[in-house]
Amino acid sequence: MKKLIMDVDTGIDDSLALAYAITLENYDLIGITAAFGNVDQISSQKNALTILDSLGRSDVKVYPGQMGIEGNNPYVSSSLHVHGPNGLGGVEFAQSKRKAEEISAIEFLSSSIERYGTELVIYAAGPLANLAELYRVRPDLVKKTGKIVIMGGSLFVRGNRTPIAESNIYNDPEDAAFLFSLGLDIVLVGLDVTEKLILTRNDMDLWTSDVGQKFRHMTEFYIEFHNRCEPNAMEVCFLHDPAAVCYLDHPEYFKTLTLPVKVLLSGYERGRTIASFREGIPETTHFCIEVDKIKAEKAMKDSWLKLFG
Repeated sequence: MKKLIMDVDTGIDDSLALAYAITLENYDLIGITAAFGNVDQISSQKNALTILDSLGRSDVKVYPGQMGIEGNNPYVSSSLHVHGPNGLGGVEFAQSKRKAEEISAIEFLSSSIERYGTELVIYAAGPLANLAELYRVRPDLVKKTGKIVIMGGSLFVRGNRTPIAESNIYNDPEDAAFLFSLGLDIVLVGLDVTEKLILTRNDMDLWTSDVGQKFRHMTEFYIEFHNRCEPNAMEVCFLHDPAAVCYLDHPEYFKTLTLPVKVLLSGYERGRTIASFREGIPETTHFCIEVDKIKAEKAMKDSWLKLFG
């Protein structure tokens, strides 16, 4: 069984991804590292603890990550209209009595890679400051690291933060560019596939448990955001972060291209992900370009029904 660490900026789709992840039979979730993005990093810690407790996984610890880009500036979220005032669609879950660990995300990631090596899989669904800092502090761990699955980027489709940039990459493009330059075994699950995968209100009709109802109300806030701001997603929401968990569960549902991925850092194109074969960037990033929509959606929805039905 593979070990799994999830690096999340705990908003609505991160919460759905966490719920899916705990149902995986081939992965042992050993910890959460809190990132900034959908919310600030302190709120991300709090939300992760709350969601884990609501799902009956209070055994999973949460570790505090970087406060902002390069760890220098506290991050202020611009996504509250997407994820609600608390990052969870305004839904009030029972607050966790737990606190994040004193050990930092960087220390936890480092010790976990040293302990488990390539048997550890790292999932990241936010800006990539925690992982970038890890390899700045411990470059020796690059060759010891197993697969990293990241929700981020877009290749052949328009962005969702700017016309050409996906939100997670846009929020910290320097760290993403650094990470893609290291030769790590990275899978990018970006908008090329995540915007093909949807959840409807009807899909949630069987989420009848108490926690299922809270997840439904939270996700309905996300659907309302899509109604206002996503012209191709009326009365549905895209499954961005859960799609990357689906890759963990069923990589055979996805088609990838292995590319040297560059992140553009300035001007109008800031945050854009492209393939660049001229600059010596390692060709080790596997960019998801197609997905079996029917099978992937079924896998996700079956997992949530198992939890919330």
